[in-house]
Amino acid sequence: MVFDDAFFCTKKQIEKLPKVLSRLTIDKKVCFTKKEFCYFFYFGKIRFSVKGDRKEKKRLYSSLIVYIGVCIYIIGVSIKLAVSYKKKPIYWLKEAVKLLFVVYMLLVVSVTLFPIYAYNIVSLEGLKYSVNIIPLVSILKSIEQIGIAYDGDALFMSSLIIRNVGGNILLFMPLGVLAPIIWHQYKNLSSMLFLGMLLSIFIEGIQFFEILSGSSIRAVDVDDVICNVFGAMLGYFVYAAIFKLANRFQIKALQKLNRGDPMLTENKEKAGC
Repeated sequence: MVFDDAFFCTKKQIEKLPKVLSRLTIDKKVCFTKKEFCYFFYFGKIRFSVKGDRKEKKRLYSSLIVYIGVCIYIIGVSIKLAVSYKKKPIYWLKEAVKLLFVVYMLLVVSVTLFPIYAYNIVSLEGLKYSVNIIPLVSILKSIEQIGIAYDGDALFMSSLIIRNVGGNILLFMPLGVLAPIIWHQYKNLSSMLFLGMLLSIFIEGIQFFEILSGSSIRAVDVDDVICNVFGAMLGYFVYAAIFKLANRFQIKALQKLNRGDPMLTENKEKAGC
């Protein structure tokens, strides 16, 4: 979870900060430069920071990660297919799904991990307010604050909860759809949930080390893992529903995609005849 983009404004808008900032305890540490500024404030015991140009930098990092990653993947796959196409026919639909999965994973990495904040300063102080290991506590506390926090602005508080919970669920739904198509071992729900949990814990683990290094804009929350796994489960149900309909209505393209090798499928059909 990243807080620095929650409230963003430019130097020229410093006098027109969002009303919500006036409801928070503002830190005295304010520094300005020609191109950017740092503004620190608190919500409860959580320290937030807003830094000019950081939003643009994050978008740049995200775009570069996706573009470079996709280019490397396409070059690698092209070489592999060029070498092996005579031995085995190319299943273009399956390759398209694999490319889609690579783009999805690059987007997940760019959204959740980059830019990586590391200050080479081991800080245990941030763990008090940035780490939650008790399931559902942070979500329930947020729900309790509806109608109380932000001067009783229930709509704003509800939107924050929906953005956080819903975002974490939606983030892993494509994983539940795409992984079973590409790998047969994830056609089982339990294996799919294990993959989702493993990936989510990996992301939270990287963010945990960022907090240890002194980052004040990351948070590690077990509720994020729960929402991620739930999202992967919903994605798996979408996958199962799509291919169940494909089998019912005899959509051969989707049936072959789910089985993997189209040539193997055709051989089985001929053998059955």
